[in-house]
Amino acid sequence: MAYRSILWVVEDKPDAPENPSMSLPPPSPTLQHLLSINTACRKEITMAHVPPGPPQTSTDAPFPFNQSSADLTLRTADSVDFRVHSQILAQASPFFASMLALPQPTNPTEPANLAAAEAHACVERVPVSEDSATLDLLLRLVYPIPKRSAQVSAEVAALVFALRAAIKYEMALPVETLSERLLAITPNEPLQVWAAACRMGLEDVALQAAEALKAAWTPTGTEALACMDEPGQMEGISAGDYFRLKQILSGAESARELPVTTATSTPTVQDVSGDAAPSPFSTDLPDPDVKCQPTSGTPFLPHQNFLSIHSPVLRTRLASLRAAAPTNTPSPPEPVVLEFDESPEVVSVLLQACYLAEDGLPKDLDSLAQALVAANKYQMARVGRYVRTAWDEAAGAQPLEAYLVAVHHGLKDCGRAAARRVLEQPIATAWAPAMNTAPALVYHRLLVYYDTCRGIAQAKLNELSGRLALDHKTKGSLCVQYKAPILATRSGADPSRSLRHDLYADFSRYLRESMALSSQRLTKWCCTLLERIALTPDEIARALDQVEIALD
Repeated sequence: MAYRSILWVVEDKPDAPENPSMSLPPPSPTLQHLLSINTACRKEITMAHVPPGPPQTSTDAPFPFNQSSADLTLRTADSVDFRVHSQILAQASPFFASMLALPQPTNPTEPANLAAAEAHACVERVPVSEDSATLDLLLRLVYPIPKRSAQVSAEVAALVFALRAAIKYEMALPVETLSERLLAITPNEPLQVWAAACRMGLEDVALQAAEALKAAWTPTGTEALACMDEPGQMEGISAGDYFRLKQILSGAESARELPVTTATSTPTVQDVSGDAAPSPFSTDLPDPDVKCQPTSGTPFLPHQNFLSIHSPVLRTRLASLRAAAPTNTPSPPEPVVLEFDESPEVVSVLLQACYLAEDGLPKDLDSLAQALVAANKYQMARVGRYVRTAWDEAAGAQPLEAYLVAVHHGLKDCGRAAARRVLEQPIATAWAPAMNTAPALVYHRLLVYYDTCRGIAQAKLNELSGRLALDHKTKGSLCVQYKAPILATRSGADPSRSLRHDLYADFSRYLRESMALSSQRLTKWCCTLLERIALTPDEIARALDQVEIALD
C-alpha cells in the first residue's frame, strides 16, 4: 500500500460535518479568551499509514491508556502509544470530534474512494507533537477516572506545556483546571511562570505572572533585571517580552497593550526611513557577459570586468567558469552563469554598489546588514565601504534597532558601534521592531552594558563634584546627578560638547552662589572648574571606550 499522509489544520475545519451530540456547553468569558489564543498555538497533526517495513519501536502508556477496547492510538513525540476511546476524546475536544467525524467511504475498493479509505485506516494511529508526560496529564483530566489519579504536576514547565496542548485541542476542562493550577503557584514562582508562559505564547498567563512578580519587586535602579542572570532564564524568550516585563515592573500602563512575542531566528524589521525600496539592478551598458543567478527569480546581467575588479573571489570563480566552457562557443559567446547563495535583493544591492557606488542603496537596516555580510563573503572591500556608510547613516537614526539587527547577522563591529550610540538616548522606554523576535539575552547584554557605562560616567562626575567642593571648602558638596542619556546630544551635536555645555551651565549657576569666597580661593576654584569642564567629558569618553559589550 502506498504511503499516504493527511495534514489536519485546525483553521480548515468548515468542511467537517457538525455533530450536535458532541457539542460542549459555551465556555466562560475567561475560557473563551484563553481559547482565542488557539489560533496562534494550533499545529498540524499528521495521520499517516506506515508503509510495510521494520516496525517502529514504541512503548505502551500506563493504565488506563493501554486497554484493548480502545479504537484510537495517539503516538507521542517520544514514541509512547496511548490507546484511547474516540468517543471520550470527541466529547472532550471539538478538535478531535471534527477530525473523527469524516464520513466513511461507501465502496473503499473503488479508485475514487481509495484515498479516503486509507485515511480512515490511519485513524488507528495518530502521531501528535506532544511528549508522553504532557499527553498523559491532558488525557487523565478528561477521562472518567478519579481525578486524584490525574496528578497535576507542580512543575511550571509541565503545566504550561499541558495548557498549551489543551488550548490547541480545544479541551475546555483541562484549560480551566490547568489555568487555575498555574494561577495558584504563580505567587510563589512568578518569574518561572512568566518565562514558561512567554515561551508558549500564553499572553494572559504571562501578564498575571508579571503582575505577581511586580508585587514582590524591589527596584534596583538599573536597566538590566538582576533576576535574568540565572542560567537558562531567558532561553526562548524575546527581547520584546523582556521589555514588556520591565515596563510592567516600572508601573507603565502601556506595557499591557504589547503582545507576548516569541524569539525566532529572523528579526522583524521596519523601514522607518520613509524612502521607497530601490529598484532592482539593471544597466544600460552594452554586451553583458555574465548571468548572476540568485537563489530565486530572474538572473541579473552585469559584466565580468566589473565583478572581477570588485571581488577577487568572484574573479576566481569567473576564471574557472571560462576555463570550463566549451571551445566551440558561438560568437558572441553566451553569458556564463554565476550562481549566488544570496536572495535577489542582496545580489541586486551588491551589483548596484559595483556600478553606482553609494547611489541606489537601500535604507532599511536588514537589507544593508545582509549586503554587508555578502560583501565580506566575496571580499568586496570597496562595496563593503559603500554599504557600511549607508548602514552608519541608517543606524544613527535607529541605534537600538541597528544593534539587534547587527547581532542577528553576526556583524560585531556594527553591533558595538550601535551599542555605543544607544548611550546617546534614554533606553528605559526605547522600543525597536526587531525586539519582537530578537532573543532576550541580546537585549539583556545591552542593558548590562548601558548600566556599566552609566556607572562609569556617574563616578567621573562625582569625582569632579568632590574635587570642587574640597577646593573651595564650603559647606556641603556639589552633587551632579548624571541621568540618562549617558551621552546626550542635541540636533546631532558631538556628545562631549553637549556634556561640556551642561557642565558649564550647572557650575556657572553654582559659581554665582559662591561669590562670598575670598578672591584667592575663588581664583583657585575657578581654575579647577575650567580644567574639569575641559577634561571630564573626554575622560568619560575614553573610559567608555574601554567597556566591551558581550556579543558572543
